[in-house]
Amino acid sequence: MNFNFIGSYSKVEALEGLILEPKLLFSQYQDHLVFTRDLPKDVAEHLIHTYGTSSLRVVELGEINQKNKSLGTNERIHPDYPFLKSEIAYASKNEMAIKPTDILCRRVPIAFLNKDVAQLILPEVAEIMAKELKWSSSTKTQEIEEA
Repeated sequence: MNFNFIGSYSKVEALEGLILEPKLLFSQYQDHLVFTRDLPKDVAEHLIHTYGTSSLRVVELGEINQKNKSLGTNERIHPDYPFLKSEIAYASKNEMAIKPTDILCRRVPIAFLNKDVAQLILPEVAEIMAKELKWSSSTKTQEIEEA
């Protein structure tokens, strides 16, 4: 049985059956993120590599959060890495991330790249998750301590 994973196909393919070679498809999405959504190239590459064509969902959530002056925008979570705050919001809303370690170890794996940076951004990660998951302040504190 042949099927595509979520994020491995374009809207045109889903609606009209026109299949592009994956390398070309992802290149077009990357260009779209850089030139239309004004994201840095390293961020666009990371998003395409991680989410495929579903990266647009992450970016759109960040844009909505920006308009609503909410957390989880399309800003980097740390200047040295291509991970966005919107990825934290997206993972909390759509990927069943329920603990800060789900984010820091699995979704935006900073904990494996730099433990000190992971500890530095932990409070902000927890703040974004608290907003998305409607945590109380005591739950947020407990999650930070546990992480």
